[in-house]
Amino acid sequence: MENPVKTAKTDGRAYTVQRGTRASRVALLLLLLATLAIASAPYWAARDTMRDFTQLASYLLFALMWNLLAGYGGMVSIGQQAFFGIGGYAMLVLANVCGVSPFLAVPLGAGVAVLVALPVSRIAFRLEGGYFAVGTWVIAEVFRLGMANVSALGGGSGTS
Repeated sequence: MENPVKTAKTDGRAYTVQRGTRASRVALLLLLLATLAIASAPYWAARDTMRDFTQLASYLLFALMWNLLAGYGGMVSIGQQAFFGIGGYAMLVLANVCGVSPFLAVPLGAGVAVLVALPVSRIAFRLEGGYFAVGTWVIAEVFRLGMANVSALGGGSGTS
């Protein structure tokens, strides 16, 4: 079953839009298979493989964030590590203190980071140019100093 090809005329020119090709369907199938393999990795992968994958995935997320902000958005942010830290500490508290499964604590920790980032972004996105870079740096430093004073999280030395 082929996806329909639609033709539209705008300003006297005809445009053809094709919703899907064979290559796009194959790519979608491969993406779904890769997603299933990654989601099932805790059941078949070794501990060190999971640790390496988690570290690689974190680096990939940092790169994606940098590309979205600096590349597409044109804003140089120096403070996004604050939200990774908030999500990490939220995951740690949920897993170690509240007894939540680590696999459930990861998305919940990300949700906590989003809830903190929403009001902070309302302030940060009012800044432009170099002020945005310095402002995000200050925001990250405020969060760092705040977390360093919480003894339940290990104080200034953090926690493992």
